[in-house]
Amino acid sequence: MKILILTLSLLSLVFAANGLELGISQGNSQASTSMTMNYGADKDDVVQQHVDLSPDAGTAENSWYFTGPGSTSRAVYGYYGGYARCGFKVTGSYAQTSYDFALSNYPYASVSEALTSQKATEIYAYAYASANNGDQAMAKIDVYSPSNNAILKGYANNAYASGTTVQVKQSASYASASSSSGTIQTDLWAIRSTSSGLKTTMSPINIRDASEVYVKMTNKPVLSKYPYTWTATAYADSYNTYAQQGFYGYAGTIARTEYAKKYGYSGILKSQSNSGTHGLGQDAFTKSGSYGVLYPHWI
Repeated sequence: MKILILTLSLLSLVFAANGLELGISQGNSQASTSMTMNYGADKDDVVQQHVDLSPDAGTAENSWYFTGPGSTSRAVYGYYGGYARCGFKVTGSYAQTSYDFALSNYPYASVSEALTSQKATEIYAYAYASANNGDQAMAKIDVYSPSNNAILKGYANNAYASGTTVQVKQSASYASASSSSGTIQTDLWAIRSTSSGLKTTMSPINIRDASEVYVKMTNKPVLSKYPYTWTATAYADSYNTYAQQGFYGYAGTIARTEYAKKYGYSGILKSQSNSGTHGLGQDAFTKSGSYGVLYPHWI
């Protein structure tokens, strides 16, 4: 007897001394999906959760609203290969967060999330994908404000992986950490490997190409969609690796570095630090003729 659809609705009052953890999984050794959710609190907080699982279709959908700190992650192995994972963590007693996500394991691994959070101390979100051949890509953002005014609005990411291809994307309509020591950091990379590594590995034995884009904004930083929506993409297949992002930001300091790493030297394309308001676009790209470092610094 098959269970076609499992629906779980959760409405809970989480107390400071307790907290709640929820784990859900489905599938078999060929293709599977899983997700974990952790709710913790520095004060009495509310969690409202709705989960739909469809084992036959290999999909899961979820919506969640909570106050206070919390975290979640979800992972999926594709029916014909690939591994994808995304998640987030929010800290701060007064944080208010809403999100939803969708996940699929057929025919390949795909997972995405949408997130809006405010009044937080720190908001961290990421998307990661790896193929059967060891290719990997990751995008992440970290918004930090010690005065509990970290904001991330309209954030969305996606991770996709097949047996030979990986791609991750992230975008946001607005992010702010407007305190004197607040920071916004984004990181984006894609690597290509000629060796077959574990789907979940972060360090295949031989990495041949590596591309990375990194941005750090300090001193009351703000990201917004003007003059264009901030977006980021990292991509790897059997021939190329590629990483790109662009946004419009304001901060006391914007430090950015772009890489297209090759064997024997760093291959830095551009690295500079600016103050004030800047429109920023970046990209990094390598082809199959180059040989990457064995262990990039971000592993």
